[in-house]
Amino acid sequence: MRTNDFRKKRCLKAMFAFFWITFGLLILPILVSATNYPVSLQKGTIRQKVDFYNKDIWNNTVSSISGPENFLNFGGEANITGAESKYVVRAWYEETWNTSDVFGNLFMVNISSPLHNATEINQNYTTTYELNLILISKWSFNSSVLPENATLPNSFLYIVKDPTGFKQMLSDYNTYASKSSDPFLFNISTEDFIYRLFKTQFGVGAPIDGYLSEMVDELNNENVTSEVNTLSLKLRGEGNYSVQISFDSMGLQSSISFLDSDNNIFYKIITYDTEWTVWLTIGIFGTGIIAVVIYAFYRRRQRIKQFEESLERMKS
Repeated sequence: MRTNDFRKKRCLKAMFAFFWITFGLLILPILVSATNYPVSLQKGTIRQKVDFYNKDIWNNTVSSISGPENFLNFGGEANITGAESKYVVRAWYEETWNTSDVFGNLFMVNISSPLHNATEINQNYTTTYELNLILISKWSFNSSVLPENATLPNSFLYIVKDPTGFKQMLSDYNTYASKSSDPFLFNISTEDFIYRLFKTQFGVGAPIDGYLSEMVDELNNENVTSEVNTLSLKLRGEGNYSVQISFDSMGLQSSISFLDSDNNIFYKIITYDTEWTVWLTIGIFGTGIIAVVIYAFYRRRQRIKQFEESLERMKS
């Protein structure tokens, strides 16, 4: 009986340890993410493809002057269905931006121009922002085989750590633009601001749905909404249209859809065949094997326990 009690206690300790390990791996990251919105990036290649493009609807809805290759800053042959692009995530690091950095990188203000003074901007607009900068090498869209060398060997994606900061960015920019003598600066709407961010291929922190929800709530604009991992913008060009931007598990843009007023897709870019998909599959498979082994061990312990109990009953 003493041996049986010892084995029972050892089994309970093992199950208790397994519970807390599982809790630490699965639950705690979610609780931490909900507050800090960390990134979960991996080095690797992200491939993109123009899945669909209707030129006539684009001209009548978005712009009759600029196609997606120019309008979206995608470059290359982004106006050809089937054209492909890719970018390689090489590294990422944290950085603090002041307001002049935001104006220059996200609002495309020419800070080096005599019309602007970075020192004065930062003195008048004192908010700073914490970001994750992602260093990438990017290939423009090409309808044939992508060249060996990247179009932009050193480019950046941005992830603003605090989603509530976007409202302050826009407010400061519009205030500055209304006072500036620069003829190229003008006030922009909330949806146009987010659209500019989208064109820079900005990313989001995790959990994605929480990040987008907090971002949308803070902006408080009926033309900017979110649902799970998708951000939706209602815009106006030649006509009314909307843009839906979906994000993958790493917080990077995974698909981009343009829809007309009848919700018909007339332009779409998808992401496919990332190199780390293989490793994700291996990870899921490995987790499944571990679960099976643990379950088999548990069943074996149960059978041994039942056998020992049967022996005890026979002895008594």
